[in-house]
Amino acid sequence: MTPFEFVFALFGLVLGLSIAEVLGGLARAIKLSTASAGGGRARAALRIGWLTPLFGVLVLVSLTTFWRGAWAFRDSEAPTLWGLLLTLGLSGAYYLAAALVFPDPGKEGRDLDAHFMANRRAAIGAIIACNLAGMTISAIAAPGMPDAAFWIINLLYLALLAATALAPGKRWSLAGLIVLLGIHAVVVAMTVFVGDTL
Repeated sequence: MTPFEFVFALFGLVLGLSIAEVLGGLARAIKLSTASAGGGRARAALRIGWLTPLFGVLVLVSLTTFWRGAWAFRDSEAPTLWGLLLTLGLSGAYYLAAALVFPDPGKEGRDLDAHFMANRRAAIGAIIACNLAGMTISAIAAPGMPDAAFWIINLLYLALLAATALAPGKRWSLAGLIVLLGIHAVVVAMTVFVGDTL
């Protein structure tokens, strides 16, 4: 087993659980949105809305991007306790964000948009912290200092995440999520047509 495989096992486990958390929450929400209580008395269905599903997609894409970024460290030396704790901290923060996307079973309330608005700052804050730490680690580990474009693009992305977290209402939050997902769609399109450097 290589040092990378050893560390990546921990990283992959926690990120895999994060993905399962988001997908499981989505499945529960879909079931609850169409469910009705027995005995002839219909229960008010859960309103899914747009904010929570779009945020769930954003978290899934961010998790995948973060997982892909770990590949850059495949030639790393023997793992240290510091490196393992950092790996746990970063993947754990992403799990926190994933766990906040959907409410806990039995605590769904009536409207997932309201759940998003109540939890968006903590969830997006965890994503910002992970991305900022990842940028810093990448900059330190890179053979040469990243160019200005690296910092400008990434800091603008973090600023857009922060603006979405702090948006004054649902419409601004929705606009922020759509723009963030649009940025990811452009990046995916570029890797398809220009080539993936992985």
